[in-house]
Amino acid sequence: MQELLDQAELKMEEALDFLSKELSTIMTGRANPSLLDNVKVESYGSFMPLNQLSNISAPDASTINLQIWDKEMVKPIEKAIINSDLGLNPMSEGQLIRISIPKLSSERRNELAKLAKKIWRE
Repeated sequence: MQELLDQAELKMEEALDFLSKELSTIMTGRANPSLLDNVKVESYGSFMPLNQLSNISAPDASTINLQIWDKEMVKPIEKAIINSDLGLNPMSEGQLIRISIPKLSSERRNELAKLAKKIWRE
């Protein structure tokens, strides 16, 4: 019986970790480096996460900065961000890419509220 409880507890912890990670990538109008966690960039023949190709920071509430380590990767990173379906528009300045996060619209607020209700019902 204890073994079943331990397995259930482990599964619940995994589910909460997954939910926490998914919620951190939701665009709420505030800059959060984790928004880019799922963006993969083709680099040297394989796909790599952005955090392995650059330093990612949020210097203020509406901007994400990526300091690219290899200047040859600037264009592929821009392309990956544009193609990520996040609706972000990167602007490069040498090896620095700035991404302005749009303010949260009332339409987006309603979408997030519906999503939250759906999650809590399940």
